[in-house]
Amino acid sequence: MPDINVDEESAIYKPLKFLPVLYVLATITLLWVVYMFCHVIPRLQLGVSSALVQQPVRLHAQIECGIFNYITLMLLLCYMLCTLTHPGEIPSDDPKWDYKSTPNPDIKLKEKKKTGDRRHCKWCGK
Repeated sequence: MPDINVDEESAIYKPLKFLPVLYVLATITLLWVVYMFCHVIPRLQLGVSSALVQQPVRLHAQIECGIFNYITLMLLLCYMLCTLTHPGEIPSDDPKWDYKSTPNPDIKLKEKKKTGDRRHCKWCGK
């Protein structure tokens, strides 16, 4: 696969990185609309005269509506936080993260390659 020149083609690929986010938001919105308008709102019996309203069904629909909207709000809040939170980076001042060709024997590694070498980031070289 050929390398992509980031400077020249970044303007082309920048909007495309939002497609998965928009897909998930569209899916959540579609599920919310279907559940609310096809299940909850008919059970609320809004256009029915008060003499014909089934109160247990209406109460159950109100409880479902409250719980469902609370869970949906929490889902959207968590999704917003996970998409807007920076994933972090490798520290540059910590000697444990200092990558050299000859590893420091004093540092105990939790993970090694099959060859015994240290693992490193292939993008930033740390």
